[in-house]
Amino acid sequence: MNITFDPRVFDITSYTYDDQNRPFLKGFPAGTAHWSKRVDGTIHALHFTCPCGCGACGATPVYAGSNGWCWNGDLEKPTLTPSIKMLSPCGWHGYLTDGVFKRC
Repeated sequence: MNITFDPRVFDITSYTYDDQNRPFLKGFPAGTAHWSKRVDGTIHALHFTCPCGCGACGATPVYAGSNGWCWNGDLEKPTLTPSIKMLSPCGWHGYLTDGVFKRC
């Protein structure tokens, strides 16, 4: 599944929440994403809808060093390592490589 970008993924007013207060976005294609930035303009995290299509929202911090996922620096076709595990009911687990989400 190829990643697509839409800034509305970062707009919390678009979210609905389940009974455990987990955020969901309905009406967005699976794997829709948006980069969030720090005040200084550097990339902070990738926010995305679950690649399985359940509508759950995830966020993966990208930091230099050991406090986040390693990122290849490509804004259009990102690669993040290690794997991504959704903490939503679906439990999707996979990789984002060259802008493509792949299930483990």
